[in-house]
Amino acid sequence: MSATQKLYYVANARMPNEKAHGIQIAKMCEAFVLQGVDLVLVVPARGKDVSIQEFYGLSVEVKVVRVPTVDLYSVGRLGFALSSLLFLVGVSVYFFIKKIRGERVRVYTVDMDNFSYTPLVLLAPVFTEMHTPKVYSQLQNFFFSRAAGVIATNGLTRQKLIDDYKLAPSCVVAEPNGVDVGKFGVEISTSAAREVCGLPQDKKIVLYVGRFYAWKGLDILPLACGGLPEDTRCYMVGGSEEEFKQVTGVSSIPPTMVFVGEKAPQEIPLWLQAADVLLVLGTEKNEDSSRYTSPMKLFEYMAANKPIVASATAALTDVLTPASAFLCEPDNVRALSDAMQLALASEDAPKRSLQARQWVQVHTWNLRAERVLAFINSVDRLKSL
Repeated sequence: MSATQKLYYVANARMPNEKAHGIQIAKMCEAFVLQGVDLVLVVPARGKDVSIQEFYGLSVEVKVVRVPTVDLYSVGRLGFALSSLLFLVGVSVYFFIKKIRGERVRVYTVDMDNFSYTPLVLLAPVFTEMHTPKVYSQLQNFFFSRAAGVIATNGLTRQKLIDDYKLAPSCVVAEPNGVDVGKFGVEISTSAAREVCGLPQDKKIVLYVGRFYAWKGLDILPLACGGLPEDTRCYMVGGSEEEFKQVTGVSSIPPTMVFVGEKAPQEIPLWLQAADVLLVLGTEKNEDSSRYTSPMKLFEYMAANKPIVASATAALTDVLTPASAFLCEPDNVRALSDAMQLALASEDAPKRSLQARQWVQVHTWNLRAERVLAFINSVDRLKSL
């Protein structure tokens, strides 16, 4: 597609919202617009009609179309399915009208659910972003066999989709998530950042940022933190102690773990700079966690130029290497505790941090959008031959 051709980004998500998927959608829309694309974001009419640009602090305006639906998304699975079905109908009518009017459009979707984008392949060329593989079904096969192209967020997801749905490798690309490097590489001293965040100056700080989900392998963290020295604290940004216990099933929290709840997205860069070490976990007990996740916070960590401790899952080592992070065996309490202490004490830590910072420079949102557009153009050319 040419940079000036209309691109409709369809997402079955409340926008704006404070969750990671909302940020990812907003930043990709911004990046597409900055690449010269005439973009329209198509979302359900739910929540407050707030400016996407103002909410996320974007540098450009994002045009939004809100499709009428019944907002039952939070009323269990049945409510989500019903609301998504109504969104599917509304979106299909919207693009059917454009088709009969002869409008030439491209559609870009993101996998917020398993079916709301499916009929669109009959109405326009669809490029779809997949954050995980999809369990095989005839409906999914119908969609993937007709999609113009697939953007997977890691190499393992790409290969799984190719294998399960017999897709042409040339029509599936792996493109990890991105980051606003300037935002997360803020120039402020650790002590100054701690003063702003209200953190102690006399402690070594390991920081975890992210919501608490069972599939992240967080259940080993209390035991690992129990082995940390008295002068070290593991701060948890993303939820309360009660939420952590409920999700993980852990009943006892050591004094070295401190929960500070959720923080606004604009505060996170300061929290990263206030830490000595940044922590990201995965577990082999969950396939999505071990193989298919591409956490945005990992790229934010790398941009922050701080030592990273990470579980050595296939998903995380798709991005990290021993030269850029302190990797530890997943689901191993002792290995995690040792890795945190090594990252805090190692003279090699600054070198690894710098390596991560340099590597992540190619994963800005703008460069990601540029590569995705190049992929779309290449697929368009192949299909026209």
